[in-house]
Amino acid sequence: MRRVEEPATYYGASELRISFDKILAEAMTRRVIIEKRHKPVAVIMSIEEFKKFEDLMEEAEDHYFADIVKERMKKPVKYLTMDETKKKLGIE
Repeated sequence: MRRVEEPATYYGASELRISFDKILAEAMTRRVIIEKRHKPVAVIMSIEEFKKFEDLMEEAEDHYFADIVKERMKKPVKYLTMDETKKKLGIE
């Protein structure tokens, strides 16, 4: 998987509590990553960027499931009749 690095600013969780308005304003123009003990724990981004991200994820899911369907279509499938299903389940 290739990862594209976007410009981002890193802030500590304690700084977020102190400068929330400033950090929120910055998140409208670039990604903001919140760290706790020097480890990334959260991302703040504009709603427009989030919607683009959601659309991209939905498209990726569509491709993923399409590949699964294509693979399953290659294999023959045996369907059971209602009588065979009842017999298999012990329902008569």
